[in-house]
Amino acid sequence: MHFYGFRQIEENPVFYALAEAFILPSLWEEWGLVVNEAMACGLPVVVSETAGCAEDLLEPGRLAVPIPLSAEVNGRLTRLAGRLRQNGFVFNPAAAGSLADVLLALEAAPALREIMGRASRRIVEKFSCANFARNAGLAAQAALGN
Repeated sequence: MHFYGFRQIEENPVFYALAEAFILPSLWEEWGLVVNEAMACGLPVVVSETAGCAEDLLEPGRLAVPIPLSAEVNGRLTRLAGRLRQNGFVFNPAAAGSLADVLLALEAAPALREIMGRASRRIVEKFSCANFARNAGLAAQAALGN
């Protein structure tokens, strides 16, 4: 794990390309746009439950593809069941053990990271500029009675 601190926006793609997962450990975050960026790059995301984006960007539900996992990883995922999402995990930023379990599970399961990364790309597409424009147009048409 590496902590690089603040980076200018033009530097971010390099970091996303090198990453195997993205973690937003904020104690409080109004949204967390970097999570959208990481998801668009196909990364699984681990997001503090106090970040505004956690509810919208981390979709609950079963993983799209079942994969064989070790007994250790299965045990961790069982303990994290309420925090597991299709594209990553949410965690309590005040509980270091919660984050540690998530990171150990992701580190031990490359196939899990890959599946979650694909889910991230699918989920974040709902927040694309094209989708926003399409929905804004539909809202305007509805407001005009069309």
